[in-house]
Amino acid sequence: MKLPRIRKNYKIIFLAALMVFSVFLSVSNMPADTPLPDNQPDYIGSWKGMKIYAQNTSANSSIYYVEIQPGYSIIMRADPREAEQVPGPDSLLIYANLYSSSRVFMVFDPKDEKEVGIAYAEMAKFLAGRPFDYVFATTEPYTDDANRTYPFRAPYNTSSEEAVIFMKISNETRVELVNRTVVVTGEDMWSLATAAAKVQLTMLRLM
Repeated sequence: MKLPRIRKNYKIIFLAALMVFSVFLSVSNMPADTPLPDNQPDYIGSWKGMKIYAQNTSANSSIYYVEIQPGYSIIMRADPREAEQVPGPDSLLIYANLYSSSRVFMVFDPKDEKEVGIAYAEMAKFLAGRPFDYVFATTEPYTDDANRTYPFRAPYNTSSEEAVIFMKISNETRVELVNRTVVVTGEDMWSLATAAAKVQLTMLRLM
């Protein structure tokens, strides 16, 4: 009867220690300082005490600047207030899953190529400099228009030291965790970008 209780206590201690460590790790993994552009974007409100600015693009979309502190912002393709509303598991579970991995695969289904493009590109930029290797892959053999061949990777086939971020189009916008696979789904390219922003903010421990 005592063994399960001991294991549960160890798990609680581990998660608590990880939470403390995550604050340090997140700060060390923050993007480089990103000042606001010369053509001042519009202030649209605040989120968790941080100012949010938005700037329209020629593609009839917006780029968002989340001001972590004066003169220090992160750039996103989704409003963090909307990203926070995307359903998903406990953020610490996603955080622990990714940062405990030595390699993370970024996977998409080739049939969703056009719809996943923005979210995939934003996540690729975000993962640069993280404390793990990351590999771009597809769920089926695929060669893009520039004749770049992506490696094939089954999205739910991972080892204990690997994780997968699987982006796909679905009939709902949400984030799920299936074993060591973070499944990011959206109904279209913009809702998928919003779900991907939730993962990014989670990895920064802002959510």
